[in-house]
Amino acid sequence: MMQNRMLYVLLALVAVILLVRASLFTVSEGQLAIKSIGGEIVDSNYQPGLHFRIPLVNEVSRYDRRILTQMYPSEHFLTREQEQLNVDFYVKWRILNLRRYYEATGGTEEVANAPWERRSRTASRASSRSAPCSRWFPRNARNSPMR
Repeated sequence: MMQNRMLYVLLALVAVILLVRASLFTVSEGQLAIKSIGGEIVDSNYQPGLHFRIPLVNEVSRYDRRILTQMYPSEHFLTREQEQLNVDFYVKWRILNLRRYYEATGGTEEVANAPWERRSRTASRASSRSAPCSRWFPRNARNSPMR
């Protein structure tokens, strides 16, 4: 009889510990967090620290507060002088307004990066066609063995 009672107390204690653990979430200094219910934003203004949520109801998503770098593969262009130009490019960005970011992208970094890639490629292509090659590379650098 006493063993059964101890077993129930132990199981209840484990259940309480699991419930408390599922109810807490942390936000580190390098993170932004958003709490939602079924995709609807409940709160997005969390300071670093320990916070509460309702288990199985609230979903917490964390995002990087730091500057993010997205590298893109090289692209080949022809300049106005019909010379081959290989362009490597990257975009650096960060989330300033978490609520707007989440509403616009659903919290997906790939969705956020897609417009930057199109804009960067279009700008590189237009710039390479309109500017003379000497604008990109001075004469002495074009003939350098360090190319």
